[in-house]
Amino acid sequence: MKIERRRKLVIDTNIVISGLLAYGLPYTLLQLFLQDAFELVTTKQILAEWEEVLQREAIKRNLKKDPEFLHRVITRLRQASKRVTPFDTIPIMSRDPKDDKFLCCAFAAEADYIVTGDSDLLVLQGDPALGAIQIVTVREYLVCLSSEKGTRLPTKKGATEIFLSTSRESSKSSKKREPGVSAVLIEKEATRAC
Repeated sequence: MKIERRRKLVIDTNIVISGLLAYGLPYTLLQLFLQDAFELVTTKQILAEWEEVLQREAIKRNLKKDPEFLHRVITRLRQASKRVTPFDTIPIMSRDPKDDKFLCCAFAAEADYIVTGDSDLLVLQGDPALGAIQIVTVREYLVCLSSEKGTRLPTKKGATEIFLSTSRESSKSSKKREPGVSAVLIEKEATRAC
């Protein structure tokens, strides 16, 4: 009997924040993380950046959540992700040095994917120095995941609220919007293969 290992992902800050701000593909990715569809790997530096960005006034206003909600989000991400010690030197660098923390994490964790919307990272995809690491958008990763045997993406009907099970405010607001995304839509709009 062959045991499949879960894929290891490094998720860029822009994806985490987007997943918390609105329903859509980043939201779906975070739901899948909570359903153990993949292993999220982080570093102390990445978690600190997520926390710093979530504390920005503009983000707080858009989330329309209380500070306690933001604390619960970070706590959940810290507890459910695997933290690694990043490599100090890596064979490839981003055009933006602030993005190198995601590369350092991916190399240290022997990650399969870096999921991002940042062009400074996406431009590196296919570079031989990455080895087996693929740098993809959320859409591209979801296509790869949906093509794997036995993996189902959440649909609008079956989506569940992320991080919010203990927040009364969020459960009230979740009735106003339809979460999730159709797997068919993802496949039709994909631009790159796995």
